[in-house]
Amino acid sequence: MKCKVCGSQLKVFCPVCSITKVSDTQLKIIKLIAKGYINAEIAKELNRSEQTVKNHVSSALAKTGARNRVQLTLLLVEKKI
Repeated sequence: MKCKVCGSQLKVFCPVCSITKVSDTQLKIIKLIAKGYINAEIAKELNRSEQTVKNHVSSALAKTGARNRVQLTLLLVEKKI
């Protein structure tokens, strides 16, 4: 199966274009996840509630097609963000 946007070969999600679907806040959260932060630490860092962080993570997972936080961070590596 190929990505309809970039034409790359898909495995589970398209690392080439799926990260572009997330909001700026979600991207900040993904970067903090990649640094090893847990939701409570992310909430404190961004001055948000922990529930808001959880909502952003869930939304980013849905937008990208990633199955978990590890796959979200792999998107950053694939896109070199």
